[in-house]
Amino acid sequence: MLVDRGEYEAARASLESDYAEWHERDERFAGQLLWTLAWLELWSGNFARAAECAARSHEISIQYGIEQHAAPLPVAWAAAYCGRLDRAREFAERGLALCADQIYIAGPLFPAVLGIASFWGGDVAAGVAQFAEAERLARAVDWRNPHMRPWTADYVEALLELGRVEEAVRVLSAWEADARALDRPRLLAQVTRCRGLVAVAEGRVNDAASLLEDAVAQHQNVGDAFGRARALLALGVARRRQRQKRAARDAIGDALAVFEELGAATWMDKAHGELGRIGGRTREGGLTAAERRVAALVAEGRTNREVAAALFLGERTVETHLSHVYSKLGVRSRAELARTYRPDEQSSGGLPISS
Repeated sequence: MLVDRGEYEAARASLESDYAEWHERDERFAGQLLWTLAWLELWSGNFARAAECAARSHEISIQYGIEQHAAPLPVAWAAAYCGRLDRAREFAERGLALCADQIYIAGPLFPAVLGIASFWGGDVAAGVAQFAEAERLARAVDWRNPHMRPWTADYVEALLELGRVEEAVRVLSAWEADARALDRPRLLAQVTRCRGLVAVAEGRVNDAASLLEDAVAQHQNVGDAFGRARALLALGVARRRQRQKRAARDAIGDALAVFEELGAATWMDKAHGELGRIGGRTREGGLTAAERRVAALVAEGRTNREVAAALFLGERTVETHLSHVYSKLGVRSRAELARTYRPDEQSSGGLPISS
């Protein structure tokens, strides 16, 4: 209930207290706690921690031979948010097979995460079809709680990309009505962001910029870093259409910094693409915290796979971070990075020492 209401700190304290008490006394129950904690960390923006909790919960279910219906669910969602789209698809398909006869348990969330993997991966039409299936199943099992339909904002955005504006507005309005009825500020911030995207699609660029500025503030107020970054990215696009290149670059650069901190590889790529559309000088300077962590481990001689395992990231995310490190520090190889990089000198985003 605390997670549903967005009271994440209180929820985390309760779950971690229970886990500390039970993880050595009842491992199966501890696995259930980790399952819920994975969702909490995902919505809190702690994607790597969410993936870790989800993987451990799923591992426990396998060990005890009790993998049922929803067991792979947070694994799939955390993988999608970390940019590991193939892993997300793998576990979503596995979950669909497990809950074929118990679709009311978690069924709508599996086609939904397939929709996210397709949409974020660039196959918008497939994503819309999978989101539509999630919606159909949600109606069939009467999932009226808007928190249980976390794919809706992406569904709206995907419909807008296909030019299906009226349908996007219908989906958004129904979700908004449920969110307002239950007074869910976190979801209403997403609604505002989507309203801004609708305005962009309708050519009302000034209205869009105003709505998206509100969305950035609302996401900030509820502590939703990922939502705020997505609103900043959309705001940057709107400002580019207003021919405000510097403001657009600043907004997208801020979004990129957050995506990098979160390890949201797919969205990092989207932000880089939007910066490229603006042209001119892009965001430069020191390394982000995520880039520093990757650089430090690579400089120690670890492979990308080893870095990914240590930081709970996908290998693709590590590769993306590493390419940014090379570009920012002016190095061309792992050997050169190892010779020149000193982590303590990068804590404030400085330049590498000379060789």
